[in-house]
Amino acid sequence: MARRDGLPLRLAAVQGLDGILRLLLARGADLSVQDGSTLARAAALARLGTMQILLEAGADVHAGNERALHQAVSSGSAAAVRLLLDAGACHG
Repeated sequence: MARRDGLPLRLAAVQGLDGILRLLLARGADLSVQDGSTLARAAALARLGTMQILLEAGADVHAGNERALHQAVSSGSAAAVRLLLDAGACHG
């Protein structure tokens, strides 16, 4: 039985397992159950490739009151912040 809570997707993203992340998304993993937490965790760890995959798959850059952007800023990664701003995150 497939998990519906998004844990496999979140684990793949946090661990930077981009190949597995792509496979899960290709097999129908649902980003909507994440409420932006997977993107925010990837941003906190400045996993740029993972963030790009999630954004391309439709991750909501605005979820959780711009949580991903806040995490990217906290990580100190200008590249992560730029990626989210370029994807439409609000900074004001």
